Amino acid sequence: MRRVGYWISEKKRKKLDFEEHRERFRNAGIELVQIDLKQPLEKQGPFDLLVHKVTDLLARAYDGHQSSERAVQNLETD
Repeated sequence: MRRVGYWISEKKRKKLDFEEHRERFRNAGIELVQIDLKQPLEKQGPFDLLVHKVTDLLARAYDGHQSSERAVQNLETD
């Protein structure tokens, strides 16, 4: 089974209704794993693929928001 790690905002996750489709992905041999950007990726993986939409997070990090900066660092360093 392939492991796909994903991170998208709560709003986008609800809009795309990821939970409704989780079983469909599993039946296709894909395990969806929501990434916790507060934790190192290394502890959450391994992943075959990462899917993310972090533009809002990047913008907040650029503006100096510390928890957003740490989240981006976790994504970049692992």
